[in-house]
Amino acid sequence: MGIFRPRAVISDVHGNMEAFEAVYADIQERGIKTVYSIGDMSGYGADSGEVFRRHMELGIKSTYGNHEYALKTKYWILDPSLAFGFSPLAASSIRAVKKEVENDRDIRNFIDSLPHTLEDRGALMAHVSFVDHADFSYMEMREYDEMVNDYDYLEEELIEKGFDEIEIKRIISRIVKRSFYEENTTLIENNLRHLIRNGYAVGFTGHTHSPIIYQSQTLNGVNERYVVDFDVIEPVARHSKQGVFHTHKSRKSCPAIVNVGSVGQPRDGNPNACYVIYTPGIRTYRVDFVRVKYDIEKAAERIANSDMPDCLGKRLRDGV
Repeated sequence: MGIFRPRAVISDVHGNMEAFEAVYADIQERGIKTVYSIGDMSGYGADSGEVFRRHMELGIKSTYGNHEYALKTKYWILDPSLAFGFSPLAASSIRAVKKEVENDRDIRNFIDSLPHTLEDRGALMAHVSFVDHADFSYMEMREYDEMVNDYDYLEEELIEKGFDEIEIKRIISRIVKRSFYEENTTLIENNLRHLIRNGYAVGFTGHTHSPIIYQSQTLNGVNERYVVDFDVIEPVARHSKQGVFHTHKSRKSCPAIVNVGSVGQPRDGNPNACYVIYTPGIRTYRVDFVRVKYDIEKAAERIANSDMPDCLGKRLRDGV
């Protein structure tokens, strides 16, 4: 079985230069020449402008995420935080990014040029949906109560803004139900169906900041109606050492959706940056998940000295 050269796929750098440089150095040490970045280079961290510039300097092929999409649409003229139901924390973050980059013509042109998808050797890449260029729902299978717990940080933010307990519960419930809970299974099935119908071996996504695999059990072309059954594979290693912590191998005839995790703001309980290495073959492919340590304290300090909310530094330390 012949194989091709490996490629690195990163996502959700979110303005974290310390994490980005550590991951890029790891990629270079492994001799990998091709790097893809699949959205949300900006927001949350202190250095969104610098992250954009590094992507431009290094010639990294990139797609937009919901943060960039808000900046390249009509919402830019009004208020980019109004787009797509951003949480208050994300909204304040994206306003800070607009302030940081709005007078930099090169960065604005770069953002405007970002495509919805990229593809390479049987792989399709997008920030979330391969089908809908403006669907930024969360593609994950989790329990409602678990997802609500993810918003403890938002509760603190809303308390500071004067919201009472009932209002806070209502706001968080609305966000979870709309963005996470009601359509996640359909979103996964529709996107697996798209991969099968169009002959892709694997689809890479980001957005949730948590590495996971949705492995199709429908052989390409066997089921004419494309009713897709899938397995959920969690490559979670909360205390993994630096380096490859999970390897996934599959036949090209059974496509999978692979969430590559987050470089700049992991949310799976492991604060180390996460990315994947994709190695295509003739009939099979291989995906290696990699964790990389970086200077979290320096990144958190940069946030504390920026216009970003201080709680974002704590999230880096906790990996949530």
